[in-house]
Amino acid sequence: MATLTKTVTLSSASAPSGVLNDALSISMSKALTVTGPHTLKKMTVTTAAALEIIPANADKRTLVYIKNNATSATGDIKVFNNHTGNADTVTASTELIMEIAHGEFALFPATLDHELTAQAISADAAVEVGTFVIGDDFV
Repeated sequence: MATLTKTVTLSSASAPSGVLNDALSISMSKALTVTGPHTLKKMTVTTAAALEIIPANADKRTLVYIKNNATSATGDIKVFNNHTGNADTVTASTELIMEIAHGEFALFPATLDHELTAQAISADAAVEVGTFVIGDDFV
C-alpha cells in the first residue's frame, strides 16, 4: 500500500482586482492510503464519439483525476457518466457530469459503478486520467 497526498489551495486578492470583496486563502491537505489498483494514462479525446476514459470500478472508493492538456478553447471536453449496458434503471444512456476547459483539471472522490466517457467539444484534446482506489468496498 502507498500513501497519496492530495492538496488544494484557493486564493484571491481583495477587491478591486480580486474575485471577492475580501482576500481569500484556503489550503487543505489529506493523506490517503492507496489500497488497490491505480492507473495513470494519457489519451486523445476526439469530437467523433465519446471515449471511455475511466472504467467502472463498482463499490470501490476511488480518487479520480482528469486533466485537459489542450491549449486553446477549441479543446474543451465534456465528461459523461455512461449507463449503456448497465442494469440500472436510467432515462438516458449518458449523463453530462462536467465540462473541463483547456488547461483545467478535476480531482474528486467517487464510487464508479458506471464508466466515465469524454468527448471533445470542437477539436481533439489531449487528456491525462488517473484513478487510485483509496478505501474498502462500499456494500
